[in-house]
Amino acid sequence: MDYTPPKGMRDFPPEKMALRSWAVQTISSIYKKYGYAELQTPAIEKLETLTRKAGDEIEGQIFRIEGDLGLRFDLTVPLARYVSGTQPAPPFKRFCIAPVWRREEPQKGRFREFWQADIDIIGSSSMKCEAELLVCARTCLLALGFSSPKILLNNRKILNSLAQELKLDDSLVSSVFRALDKKGKASEEKIKSELEKAGLTSAQIAKLFQFIGKTGSNEELLKFAQKEAGAEEGAGELSQLLEYCKGYGFTPLIDFSLVRGLGYYTGPVFEITLSDEIGSVSGGGRYDNLLSAYGKPNPAVGISLGIERIISLLEGKGKSQLPAKAKVVYIAPVKEEFYIYAQVVADSLRQAGIAAETDLLNRNLRKQLEFASSAGYSSVAIVGQKEKESGAVTLRNLSSGKEQFLKISEAIALLQKEAA
Repeated sequence: MDYTPPKGMRDFPPEKMALRSWAVQTISSIYKKYGYAELQTPAIEKLETLTRKAGDEIEGQIFRIEGDLGLRFDLTVPLARYVSGTQPAPPFKRFCIAPVWRREEPQKGRFREFWQADIDIIGSSSMKCEAELLVCARTCLLALGFSSPKILLNNRKILNSLAQELKLDDSLVSSVFRALDKKGKASEEKIKSELEKAGLTSAQIAKLFQFIGKTGSNEELLKFAQKEAGAEEGAGELSQLLEYCKGYGFTPLIDFSLVRGLGYYTGPVFEITLSDEIGSVSGGGRYDNLLSAYGKPNPAVGISLGIERIISLLEGKGKSQLPAKAKVVYIAPVKEEFYIYAQVVADSLRQAGIAAETDLLNRNLRKQLEFASSAGYSSVAIVGQKEKESGAVTLRNLSSGKEQFLKISEAIALLQKEAA
């Protein structure tokens, strides 16, 4: 029998889950501080819902089940379906941290089942929304220990204006954007070959690459977009967005090669990178037309943090050894006859908000201590006759080896102080 999970999917043992849980909890707490409320939607959606605005490439990546159902490929389409049906009062600010599925070839940092941490704002067209999303995502990454997130900006309206300048048929635009989205992942020759197959002339391809390869300051790039693509509206939105970001104390960089592959983006798009080796860890943009595909039109914008790539980078920074039970106290009775008292101690600690566990294998004290040390517990509360008679524990710090004979209440106070 093959005990491995399906291709592109993984098991997460406790020592792996410790780091993942810490990252998710860190992100979740920051999302809440910015006023985002949690919304969960089903893992399974109707295919009609999933395919309405997915785009050809994503449609081919949907895991289809039971005929007219499929696994969600992102957290945005289910949000659009929910908002269209409930019409919450604007601005509706939601977050969701959950798994999604795409049937694509697994590679480094990319899996068929992966977790996203999304925040979205529904009901406002203001660039204030984009700026808030970016500062919130940036705050999360700083809290996770990444000192210099690099934020890249573009605007689909600029790219659309360029497509008009190049006189591209509307039917070609999606194919062009999908090809450009592979920049940095595929060779320039391969991308140009795809554009040729899509029907672009050599002159169109040359001007397209001249445009997306343009470098300079944000101000120079915005002027270039206005001159070369007549992108007054798109450039104006980015200029306003940059001003709001400046108010938060950071400055994104404009990058005309940034496209974002999904077909539903309509305005500013953005990505955040932390490493040249693993690509972006965050991406998103404005998708004002998506909700109209499900009912009533509503302006909308969102950003997503990719949990898998963040975890890979954290592990590369040496955080993979985050102890699974660093704040758990192990209650060790010196003999089986003191197990009932060990239960009393454990229950007292738990009621005080301190995680506690007891031995379930009837091991002697030496083996209990060896297990607690190897398993990553922070402290051991040893209990025997003396401790039972005094309503106390002998608390051993497994890092320092220091032991203290303390009343249960004193041990609780000390542990709470250490955890603060």
